[in-house]
Amino acid sequence: MFTLKVLRVSFACLVFPCLALSVAQAEYPAEKFDLRFWKVTLPTDRNKDGKPDEVDVQGLTKFSHPDFSYLDQGGFLVFSAPNKATTTANSTNTRSELRQMFRSKNTRIAVIYVPELSLWLPTLLN
Repeated sequence: MFTLKVLRVSFACLVFPCLALSVAQAEYPAEKFDLRFWKVTLPTDRNKDGKPDEVDVQGLTKFSHPDFSYLDQGGFLVFSAPNKATTTANSTNTRSELRQMFRSKNTRIAVIYVPELSLWLPTLLN
């Protein structure tokens, strides 16, 4: 299986300095990085519904996968994906993807999709 390291958080910490937390030895990425507004899409389909599996905001607090999303020996957050695996509906590329969730755990906040930005953003009207 070919593995591609997609993101090393050392770069992300330069771009998003608030992402990194000060933790010497962490077992889970959420113990080292502020993942309160993120979810992870994985290149797996455990329930056989034809869609990639996702780990939501709440699930990330104790999540690590040795093949797809983990902290390496240097404490960097690593994402990897095999060449052939489950993909999202509009893609042919497999990936382990960290996606920002603007509303965090508060699902009462309504969101709208902005195609020009390819983002879901919170609405001002609820």
